Formats: sequence, structure tokens, C-alpha cells
Amino acid sequence: MAVTQQDIQATQTAQQDFENAVGGMGNILNGVQEANYQLITREMQSSAGIAFGKVMTGWLDKFNDITRLLQQMADMLGTQWQTTQAAEQHNIDLAAGTPQP
Repeated sequence: MAVTQQDIQATQTAQQDFENAVGGMGNILNGVQEANYQLITREMQSSAGIAFGKVMTGWLDKFNDITRLLQQMADMLGTQWQTTQAAEQHNIDLAAGTPQP
């Protein structure tokens, strides 16, 4: 297997890993949001509940920032392997003497 093909496969695997992480974080986020909603609307309707809600809002914002960063990494890795694959195909076509569009 050529080094370029190995690079493409490693990058695809990394992209999938990042996408899996984003999916897993989405599941965590949904659970935390539901628990937070239940606590501040049903269980903790007090000044402590309000304070807890504010802290959770900050935590959720940071969690969403991390999730967005992971998604950006997945997107960049996807672009990287696709660009590498296209360049490799172009090189193969040139080497074979295939006419270029």
C-alpha cells in the first residue's frame, strides 16, 4: 500500500473518530440539558436553583464550544483526505499519460 493511501486511511479514521466523539457528546448534552431543565423548573425553584441554572448554562456553553471544535476538526480532516485523494488521483493520471480536463 502506498504511503499516500495509508495517509488517506489514517485521516479518514481520525475523521470518523472525531465524528463519533461529536455524536457521543451530543448524547451527553441532551441528558444534561434534560436534567438541568428538570432541576431548575421542578425541583429547585429557589435562589439555589437559579444559581445552579446559571452555572449549568455556563457549563453547557463551554461544552457546546468543545463540541463545535471537535466538529471543525472532523470537517478539516474530511477536507484533508479528500484533497489528498484528489491530488493522488491527479498524479496517477499524469503518470499514466491520461489526458487532463
